[in-house]
Amino acid sequence: ETQPFCVAGSPPCTPFSQIQDINRNRRDPKVVKKEFEAGRRHIIFCLKTYELQLQGGRHFIHEHPKGSSAWKLPEMQQFIAKRNVMMTEVDMCTYGMKAEDSRGSGYDRKSTRIMTSLAEVVKRVSKKCPGDHRHVHLEQGRTRMAQVYPRAFCHAVCEGIAAQRRMDSLGVMAMPVMNL
Repeated sequence: ETQPFCVAGSPPCTPFSQIQDINRNRRDPKVVKKEFEAGRRHIIFCLKTYELQLQGGRHFIHEHPKGSSAWKLPEMQQFIAKRNVMMTEVDMCTYGMKAEDSRGSGYDRKSTRIMTSLAEVVKRVSKKCPGDHRHVHLEQGRTRMAQVYPRAFCHAVCEGIAAQRRMDSLGVMAMPVMNL
């Protein structure tokens, strides 16, 4: 009813997590299947919401870990192939995401994939780790530390949404420069 300019989705990654795969064989298969199906339904709900946004000429942004098996779901693959759907990747350490381990504080790479219809967000958030710092491995319960986005990342997303809104209101679209 409200037809927001942009909706954001960041469904729980647990059912699709590489780290969860380590212990999957030790868990009750019925519980694992139930969690997976609930996660899959959540992803499908997000995709239907994004489709409504696209049909209305509005936008969406979806965040999930790069290594998530959710990206391989048939429904996700179909949606990714749509016109106006863009993908980019970001390492959250470039935005200051940190974690603690036995050696102290370090950066959390948290390689993340962003799927969106917002070209201006893609331009602003796409950052890869330069490899000039120590990373903390998110094991032994440390994944919870990565559930909160760094403020700088949130700021970049918001700047991108605002810029896209300005571009859309002017009826213009930024195009990448091509070199011949």
